Amino acid sequence: MTTLSATAPSDPAAPTADPAAFKSGMRRLASGVSIVAVVIEGARHGLAVTSVTSLAVDPPSLLVCVSRTSSAYRPLVEAGRFGVSVLAADQLSVSLPFGDPSRREERFRGETWHEDGTAIVLADALSAFVCRTERIVDHASHAIFIASVEQVRLREGGGDPLVHVERGYRGTVPLALPDGQRGVA
Repeated sequence: MTTLSATAPSDPAAPTADPAAFKSGMRRLASGVSIVAVVIEGARHGLAVTSVTSLAVDPPSLLVCVSRTSSAYRPLVEAGRFGVSVLAADQLSVSLPFGDPSRREERFRGETWHEDGTAIVLADALSAFVCRTERIVDHASHAIFIASVEQVRLREGGGDPLVHVERGYRGTVPLALPDGQRGVA
């Protein structure tokens, strides 16, 4: 695993967006909700994220952005492998403790989790990925974990994803595409 540090912009005098406007704009970007989790020496660690992105198909890889102040950050770095559980709309109750530090003790209760070495995935997640960290890139307050995907688990029958937008949770409603049109590949 390689850890890289981000470099400063080439022009430090270049203008940057107002942070409050940036946050408001990003709140309008709907994102799927996932749980990223690891186990180290029998202790489980995890957090809810909206920053999981496919990176490549060949080889299968993804990236996850994690705040370096998160309680799960150090365990994620140390583990070298982690699980990503993509939540379905009917799994809102699973997500909530992972986004609330005061509910840390509730995070892995009441659900079935599968451990694969240091990676943990939710048994009935919409989809789940067992990942091996390839590279960690530091940028500002966050770290970008670039990982190769070792395993994929899919919920039988599928389902609608849990989506976070405008500080709230939503499901999805399929939209009809015009004749002959396809969605994003």
